[in-house]
Amino acid sequence: MDFAYTAYTEDKKLVRGKVSALSEEAATELLDICSVPEEDRCAVLDPRAYKRMLPDLRKLFIPRTIESVLRRGHMGDIDGLSVYRSQNVQTHTSGDYAGAVQVNGALTTGADTISLKTFTQAAPTVKAGDVFTVAASNRVNAVTYANQPELMQFVVEADKTGAANAIANVDIAPVVYDGSGATGVWQNVSAMPANNALVTFHGADNQDSLQNLVFHKNALALVIAPLEMPDEWGYTAQADGFAVRIVKQYDIDEDDEVIRCDVLFGVKAIYPELACRLTG
Repeated sequence: MDFAYTAYTEDKKLVRGKVSALSEEAATELLDICSVPEEDRCAVLDPRAYKRMLPDLRKLFIPRTIESVLRRGHMGDIDGLSVYRSQNVQTHTSGDYAGAVQVNGALTTGADTISLKTFTQAAPTVKAGDVFTVAASNRVNAVTYANQPELMQFVVEADKTGAANAIANVDIAPVVYDGSGATGVWQNVSAMPANNALVTFHGADNQDSLQNLVFHKNALALVIAPLEMPDEWGYTAQADGFAVRIVKQYDIDEDDEVIRCDVLFGVKAIYPELACRLTG
């Protein structure tokens, strides 16, 4: 599962350039704005981003943190985040888009696609994971539904190529609700994207960028199920929700003992609204 490509987060903050302590503050600020619980927040950073943050932290007068940074290169808990590093952070390649892009046809509440026009390219493309905003469509407070000063961020859910400087019916998330009719409880924008409204993509087109993750623990799930045991000798080891099946068999022809270990698991973004990406 490629979190940075297909597991959308409704509330993304793409910070261009180098990841620094300041940009991580922007990510936690976004989680706060979106009413994400303060406890059990994590950040998973690429080693490059992790190392680029260390100089900023060395400038702060926090004795224990500075000692940990200087001696072990370990950040620990910063700004309400448990910070980890991973070489498996995904890279996102943005689509081929440029120009003063506009909405091609007004959206109605409940829309999950959008049509775009006035690209510079004759055959523009958007990629799953591309993020954009639409002029005059602000996000709303997740609790009070009050209009917020930031534009709502939308993410493309599937690659698509257009023609004649336009792309029709781009799959997007989240589903767009303005609170009209019976959709009040689902409202997430102050106004629906209007025809000819300006569309701004976050980040340059045709660009590779690392997608660090900042999230609450309930945003993602790793599910492991115990496997059925065969008739041969076997054992299932279980601890803290993990289960590993170990099976042993003797090969009489080869005078060899074979041991096999299996894990049945699945990974899913079950509550993506509690996560955001930090590009850098």
